[in-house]
Amino acid sequence: MTAVIEMGGARLLACMRIRDLCPALLVGALAACTSTEPQPDPASVPDAVPAAPAVPAPAVPTTAVPTPSVSAPTPTVRTPAVPAPAPTPEPTLDELLAEPDPLRVVDPGAVPPELPIQPWSSTPHTTSWTLRAEPDQAVVLVGELHAGVLGRKGEAWVQIGADGQLADVAMDRAPKLPIVGVWPSDAWFVDERPMKDDDSGMGLGEIRLMKLRDGRRWVPQVSCGSGGEQWFHPGTSDWYEPHASVRSGMLVYNVESFSDLCRVAGRHDEPDFGRHRGRVVDFLETGKGEIYLLTSDADGMYAVAQCSDDDCVRANTRKLPLQHDWSFRRKVARGKHAVSVIATHGVHANHSRMAKERKEDGEPGPSIEREFVLHYRSKAGWLLDELPAGERPNGMWASEEGGLWTLTGERLRWRDTDSVWHDVALPDGLQTPSVALGEDRKQVWLSGVVDGAPKLFTTEANAPKPTNAGG
Repeated sequence: MTAVIEMGGARLLACMRIRDLCPALLVGALAACTSTEPQPDPASVPDAVPAAPAVPAPAVPTTAVPTPSVSAPTPTVRTPAVPAPAPTPEPTLDELLAEPDPLRVVDPGAVPPELPIQPWSSTPHTTSWTLRAEPDQAVVLVGELHAGVLGRKGEAWVQIGADGQLADVAMDRAPKLPIVGVWPSDAWFVDERPMKDDDSGMGLGEIRLMKLRDGRRWVPQVSCGSGGEQWFHPGTSDWYEPHASVRSGMLVYNVESFSDLCRVAGRHDEPDFGRHRGRVVDFLETGKGEIYLLTSDADGMYAVAQCSDDDCVRANTRKLPLQHDWSFRRKVARGKHAVSVIATHGVHANHSRMAKERKEDGEPGPSIEREFVLHYRSKAGWLLDELPAGERPNGMWASEEGGLWTLTGERLRWRDTDSVWHDVALPDGLQTPSVALGEDRKQVWLSGVVDGAPKLFTTEANAPKPTNAGG
């Protein structure tokens, strides 16, 4: 709309300039006609006629101003009519759309330094596990939560009660997985249903956001931009997605343009992206509300700390290695100002690429991808840890002091606040592990099966102490 208006304005301005010149053209033409008008010969005037002033009519007869005598000088006047300051050409629509976003750095300068890849390194670590429960059925902990202990035991839901023991939890309706946020203080799930009165033939659906109240009631929330309705259609080719905030509430935004970002039922304002280089492709939120951006332009992809001016952007932007084809998923806030995000680089990291490399016979070939964890800490800046080949974490959580816990299959790892990774030994014989952190993030809860019997263990989340050498 703006571009069309601006372009229309440019055309209108040009027309106004030509119209302003029209009086000058007319005056010039009349002056030219007066200076070239033929005058009557005095010798041809009869004696009986008085002096020339007495017979003005024949002096300027109608036939004495033939059309050529007026039109002849006209081209002379029109040629360079007054074209001294030639009008500026109208900008094309492409030129108008290429104008930099006010939030972007107009002159990003040279390509920022490339972030080095930290090769994988870890040390064995053994910690003390405390047996907390032996349920009659195996408990699968909900790993999508940032914190809080909720699990599924058969058809029932269980949680850690006020006395620290495993207990059943009764909810007014069955939630749909995944359950996200913090249990039970800020827990959410996304409800779905087919769109009413959908005659598109596309099977469109609607969603609504459900927040836990009083530890048992799932209450629908009104999302911003939904016109005051609980149910809303998130879109098709240009859609909106809800994501659990690492601070509070749910963040709903357009996943293509990252516009119209709003926080639903949270205790804080909407994030402010600030100034940055390139187009935003994702963002990270800290415990104190800073926003770190992941952006892209023709030269590559970048990790950008929160900035309010161009100098800050140039000093705190790092280029990701391996060019484009990065995607990002599980994000956590560590302490007040640190963040971590699982980052994947590969041929199918970018959804516009093929999911797998193809062989000549058309069968799927091996996937070409590498897994990383990207971190930001105020003192150390950006760090990029490459994970062991073939590993893809299915869970990641932050401890109270800013450490990091990950689970990949049956491998449990802990990254301490000095950026050192540790391979944590599980209780002897434990299989099919699932992990959660307590709501206060001080304990790691581990569920699994030992010799066919369900078990639930805990250990310290903050800098666990080794019980033998090697850690």
